[in-house]
Parts: sequence; C-alpha cells; structure tokens
Amino acid sequence: MKTVCYIAHPDVNQSSSQQYLLESGLNYSQAQYVNLYEMMNNLVIEQEQNRLLAADQIIFQFPMYWYQAPGILFEWINQVWSTLKPSKLKGKTLGIVVVVGGKKEHYQSGGREGRTVSELLSNFEVLARHFKMNYKPIFAIHQFQYMNEQQKAHLMWRYLFYLETKEEERLTNYQRFIIARAKTLIGEEIAADHNLAPLWQAFISQLEMQEFEIEELMGINLEEEM
Repeated sequence: MKTVCYIAHPDVNQSSSQQYLLESGLNYSQAQYVNLYEMMNNLVIEQEQNRLLAADQIIFQFPMYWYQAPGILFEWINQVWSTLKPSKLKGKTLGIVVVVGGKKEHYQSGGREGRTVSELLSNFEVLARHFKMNYKPIFAIHQFQYMNEQQKAHLMWRYLFYLETKEEERLTNYQRFIIARAKTLIGEEIAADHNLAPLWQAFISQLEMQEFEIEELMGINLEEEM
C-alpha cells in the first residue's frame, strides 16, 4: 500500500511533535512525506495530481490552529483538487493526523471546547465523500509536549499502524501489526546472533499466543452479547 503524507506546518524543524512523527515514519514505514510549506513555492499542479492518483492512502498531518487546519492546506486543496474529477480518487483512503495542544477531555460534549476533534474537522470527511473516498477516523495527538518516553513509544506504534494499514485500530489488529513489524525490524538483526535468536523466537511466539487468546476471548464475548 502506498501512503502519501502531506505535512502542513510552518516550521517542522522547530516542532518536537512533527519531528518525532516524521522521523518515525521515515525510519519505520514506507510512507512518502511532502512538506506543503516547501512545496507551495514551486507547485506543479499536474505533478501533485499525479502523486495523488498514484497513492492508495492520503494523509493530512498538521497542528490544530484555532480549531482548524492551517490555511496553507486549504490553499493547496483549492489549487490541486479543484480540477480533479471525483471518480479519479474513488476508493482511495483519506486520513487526518492532527496535533492538539489541549487535553482530550476538553474536546467532547460537556468539555471546555464543547466539540470533539472529529466534529471540528468534519469538513475533511465531507471532502472525502465528495471524492468518493474512504474516510478514516481521525488520529488525534493531545499534549505531545507532556508525553514521557513510554507514551511516545506507544504513540509511534499507533502512528505507524495508521500510516501502514487501512484497518480499524482494534486490539487484535494492532497487536498483529506490531508482531509483523517487530519481526521485520528486529528479527533480521537478531537472526545472525545464535545466542539471541532462540530468545527472540520465544518472545514472538509468546506475543502470537497472546494474540490468539485475545481473539478467542473477544469471540466468546461476542457470542455472549448475541
């Protein structure tokens, strides 16, 4: 699957959250990144349209500014998407990665802001519907600046899952993804070490067994609900 991620941030190099996401994606995924602020100065509309047509999944990544995406994203959409026929993007997937400074509980009914992030950014869902695209649930990152290393590591895996798959972020799907990526990223290096290889295989087997147990438990729960 080919994913193109468009970053709408005025200074990626000075943003700890964007740097973390960008480095994670470049190092551990096959996603292609496009910096809108750099690209708009030399925009070639046909070239950008061809990039969209070649992608299976299109991601818009940005910080939330006054409850919306930065204006440059809408400027780019207006120039690049306005002459595209909806049928050209039919069946592709559109996803949103948004970094929010406020707490998650503020963005809900009864919260300080009174609206969810999905409600505030619902215009992108309408855009996807117009172009007959599939729309993924928004990947919202709240208060990155307060995350510890463990929380950032968890974020990285969830972010990679969002970039690399079109699946719903269910526990079993997520765990299966981690197992597959762990085998790819680490397994080849460990395989050359005869001392570590058996331990690594045992660890993977344990994860796979846990995956089976979770699926079995979820199956039982579903039967009980029926």
